[in-house]
Amino acid sequence: MTSRELVRSLLHSGEAAVTDRVAVATRVGDRWDNLTYAGLDRRSSATAAGLAAAGVRSGDRVALLAEPGNEWITGLLGIWRRGAVAVLLDASLTADELVPLCRRSELAAGLVSATLAGRWDSSTPVVDLAGDEASSPGAGAEAERRLDDPAVIVWTSGTTGRPKGVTLSFANLDYVVSRASQIQGLGPDARWLSVLPPNHLLELCCGRLPALAAGSTTFVVRTVVPHELASIMRETRVTQMVVVPLVLRLLKRHIESAARKPGAAGAYLRTATRLADGPVRSTAQRRLLFAPVHRRLGGHLRSFYCGGAPVEAEVVTFFHRLGIEVFQGYGLTETSPVVSMNSPGHNRPGSVGRPLPSTEVRISDEGEILVRGPGVMLGYWNDDEATAEAVDVDGWLHTGDLGRVDPDGYLFVTGRVKSLIVLDSGKKVQPEEVEEALARSPRFTEVCVVGWHAHTSEDGAGPAERARAGEQVCAVVVPSEPMSVQEAEEEVHRLTAGLSGFKRPTVIRLHDGELPKTPKRSPRRAEVVRMLGHVGTPP
Repeated sequence: MTSRELVRSLLHSGEAAVTDRVAVATRVGDRWDNLTYAGLDRRSSATAAGLAAAGVRSGDRVALLAEPGNEWITGLLGIWRRGAVAVLLDASLTADELVPLCRRSELAAGLVSATLAGRWDSSTPVVDLAGDEASSPGAGAEAERRLDDPAVIVWTSGTTGRPKGVTLSFANLDYVVSRASQIQGLGPDARWLSVLPPNHLLELCCGRLPALAAGSTTFVVRTVVPHELASIMRETRVTQMVVVPLVLRLLKRHIESAARKPGAAGAYLRTATRLADGPVRSTAQRRLLFAPVHRRLGGHLRSFYCGGAPVEAEVVTFFHRLGIEVFQGYGLTETSPVVSMNSPGHNRPGSVGRPLPSTEVRISDEGEILVRGPGVMLGYWNDDEATAEAVDVDGWLHTGDLGRVDPDGYLFVTGRVKSLIVLDSGKKVQPEEVEEALARSPRFTEVCVVGWHAHTSEDGAGPAERARAGEQVCAVVVPSEPMSVQEAEEEVHRLTAGLSGFKRPTVIRLHDGELPKTPKRSPRRAEVVRMLGHVGTPP
């Protein structure tokens, strides 16, 4: 197979039964903007022609910066049809953050939506993301690449230092998409609801691309407000979703709020919960028992595929009680991004599932999860040193996560070796990046940024406790002169205004005295986390 054949399989070129089926439908106001497989074929071809006319050659890098929706998937397939490498940029990043990533990517061009054009580096040419369907693709507009050639570059905060460009091949993506499709048992009648950013590889490789491969429909929305999601789920009758834990928590609270209300409906749900925890055990019986809840969610929702951050057992249990399965998985951007996944018939609570077929997982003597297989990245873009640090000579990727494998082969993640902060949304924050911004203030003599969660303030709490739920970005600052908490908050907010919102500290603590450090003068983050219960004012 080649890149062209891979794209043709996603577009179902020549399959008459699929041509007029809706591939992607994006919510715009109170209506849906529907894009059929035939329309996606035409538009992505026009995008490839536009890139060719702009001088983009096979193997060049082209940035994709757009909101979730029809334009985004059209742009991705257009880049691939031109034979270029798609640099997937996060639409939530600021201009200050985007510019260095674009320059390090050595871009030939960018596909940028109109609403995000103000953040774009004007030194790189922009090609019309919409394209001109009326124009002819022209001879040579499409190029063919080998499957082991680079397909995407995703800039990630990684585990240490400045952002790294994870480079994945067409073979990497094809492997994960095909395995995910097999596990999910997708067919053309599946209806996906997409709520995650499309550059989020979990969404791309376990949602968008498998849905296209199956010839099914994806509904794209730009909200996670629970009552809005519930309304859209009723309208679209979705069957499954790819989510991060935050989405599950929001839906759980929304459903629970109905059970707490006075009246017959609330009483019924409370009684149904007691029965589901007792004699009613089968999925079919539970779905019948909670029929009112299922009607509010469209009546067809069967499963969530969850990743990006750890999800609490009580959330998984809650949806299982309703007759909706939560299949938790594990992976990194560097693994395209799936290592393991729970699946229908093989769903072990507390675990992140068994490794995908052909993927090897080993636990090092230090307890670190090591991964080797077809999903492991080609390497970091233009950074051989960082690649060598992450992937050893035997091909094992060192994940930086701690874990264990039970006798049945299920993987359990118990903590993190590194300091990366993982939020409820699945977003990852590199503490050093935030610390660099805060260190510019003469009003602070020391700063330390850590992930904070209520459980971590308890004596003896460690990586396992931190991994149980998403964290908050916490800045511990040592003032150079007396200052109030409010003054410290104002200074932190001023210094981090150029960072994305999710990177800005939401918890700010004052500390009087020197922070704990290693002999190399770097902060002892674990000690800082433990002392948070005694520093400043509780959040």
